[in-house]
Amino acid sequence: MTRFSAEHAAVQPAQPPADSGRESQTAGVSSGKLASSALWRAIETAGTEAVAFVVFTTLARLLLPGDFGAVALATSIMTVLQGFLYYGFTEALIQKPDVNDVHHRTVLAGNFAISFTLVSVGMLCAWPLGWALGRPEFPLIFAALLPSLLFRGFNSPMLAALRREMDFRSIALRTLVGVAVGGVIAVFMARSGAGHWALVVQQWSAEIIGFSVLAATSPVKPWKLRWNTAAFRELIPVALPVMGAAVLAVAARRLDTFALGMYLPNAAVGIYFMVYRLVFAAQMVTQHGLSEVAMVVLSSLNQDAERYRTALLYALRLMAFICACAFGLLAVAGPWLVPWVFGPSWLSAAEPLRVLSALSLGGAIVSIAGVTLVASGYATAFSRLAVGSAIAQLIAVAISARWGLMAVSWSIGIAQCLSVIPAINMLSRYYQLSQLRLWAELAPILGLFGTGFGLSLWVAATLPAEYYPQPLAAISFCAVMGVGGLVLLRRERERHRDSVAQMAAVAAQDSSNDE
Repeated sequence: MTRFSAEHAAVQPAQPPADSGRESQTAGVSSGKLASSALWRAIETAGTEAVAFVVFTTLARLLLPGDFGAVALATSIMTVLQGFLYYGFTEALIQKPDVNDVHHRTVLAGNFAISFTLVSVGMLCAWPLGWALGRPEFPLIFAALLPSLLFRGFNSPMLAALRREMDFRSIALRTLVGVAVGGVIAVFMARSGAGHWALVVQQWSAEIIGFSVLAATSPVKPWKLRWNTAAFRELIPVALPVMGAAVLAVAARRLDTFALGMYLPNAAVGIYFMVYRLVFAAQMVTQHGLSEVAMVVLSSLNQDAERYRTALLYALRLMAFICACAFGLLAVAGPWLVPWVFGPSWLSAAEPLRVLSALSLGGAIVSIAGVTLVASGYATAFSRLAVGSAIAQLIAVAISARWGLMAVSWSIGIAQCLSVIPAINMLSRYYQLSQLRLWAELAPILGLFGTGFGLSLWVAATLPAEYYPQPLAAISFCAVMGVGGLVLLRRERERHRDSVAQMAAVAAQDSSNDE
C-alpha cells in the first residue's frame, strides 16, 4: 500500500494512482503559493462577509422580516438544487491527478443538462408547492429564481479549474464584485418600495456578475462544452458519492426553513433566516475558507501517510480553534448586537442565535473530518458521514418545527454535536490514529470554549445593568480564548521543533547507514 497499511485495504475506496500528475501537483504547492492562496481566500471570505453584512443590515432596516421569510422559503429549495451543480464534480476535478480539458468540457455539458432538467421540474412544481404552503407569492418567487441554475451549472467547473491552480485571487474577485453589485442594486430597489423582489434581483445580479468574472479569468470557458462518456466515468467514483452526501447535507441545513414555513408565518421564517445567515457568515469566514485551502494541500500529500497524518492533526487543531473562537463570540455577542444592528423588529432572533451558534462547533469538526476524507480519496466514507449527519438533522427539524424557532435551534445543534462521534471514529479507522489521541487533540480547544462560554454567561447573568454586562461577557470570552490560544501556540512551536529534530535524526541515521 502506498498510503496506509494493508490491514485497512478493505475499507478503502479506489485510490488515486501514484503517477507523475500527482507528483507534479505535490511539487507545485510551494510555501509562497500556499501563503498567497490562504491570503486571497481570507480576503474573499472576510471581504465578502463584510460587504454582505453591510448590505444585509441595510436591507433589514428597509424590509420587514416577512419579506425575508417569503424569499427564504424559495431560497431554501434553490440551495438544495444548486448542490447538484456545485458539489461532486468540482471535488472530482480537483482530486483527480491527471485531469484535462476533456474532463472540464464533459462536466460543463453534464451540468448544463442537469440544470436544464432542474429548471423544468422546478417550474412544474412551483404552483403545487405554493398551494401546499398556502402562500400565493411563492410560485412567482421560485419561478423567478430557477433560471439562475443555468449560470450556476457553468460556474462550478470554472471554479474547480481556478481552485486546482490555487488561483484564489480570481475567485475572490468574482465573489466580491458579485456581492457588492448585487447588494447595491437590492438596496436601491428596497428604497424604491420593491419589497421582497429586491432580494430576488439581488441573487440574480450576484449570479450574473460572478459568471462574467469567471468566464473572463478561468482557463475553462463555458461555451466549450462537449460530452465524453469515458471522462464522465472516470469522475463518477468521486463525484457521485460526494454529490449525494453534500446535497443531503445541504437539504438538512436548508429544508429546515421549508419545514418551518409549514407551521409558522413568513415573519417567523424571516427571523430564522437571519439567524441562519449570521451562523453561515461565521462558517464562511472560518471553516469554509480554511477547508478549501486544506483540500488542495492535503490532496498533495496523499502518497506520504505519515506527513498526511501530521497535516491532518494540525488542520484539526487549527480549524477547530478558529471555529471555536468565531462561533463562541457570535453566541456571546450576537444576541445583544442583533436588535441594535438590525432594529427592534429582529429582537426575537437573540436566543435562537445564541443556541445555534454555540452548538455549531460540532458541525465544524464534522466538516473538517469530511474534507480530510475527500482529500485522500475516501469519498464513500465522506458520503456515509455527511448522509448520517444530514439525516439526523433533518429528522430533528421535522420533529421540532411545530414548536418554533428555539426547538429547531436546539435540535439542529444537538444533532451536529452527536455527529462528531462517528466523525472521530472514521478518522481513527482510516488513518490509524487512536480515538483517544484524536479526542486529546480536541480536548484543550473544547475546554477553552466551554470555560470562556461559561464565564461569559456568568458575567452576563450576575453583573448589574449599569456595568454593561453583555459587552463585558464578550470581552471575558475573548480573554479566555486569547490566553488559551497563546498557550496552544507555544505547544505548536514545541511540536514543530520536535518534528524538525526527529527528521534531522532520521536523515543522519540514513546517512550513516549509507556510509
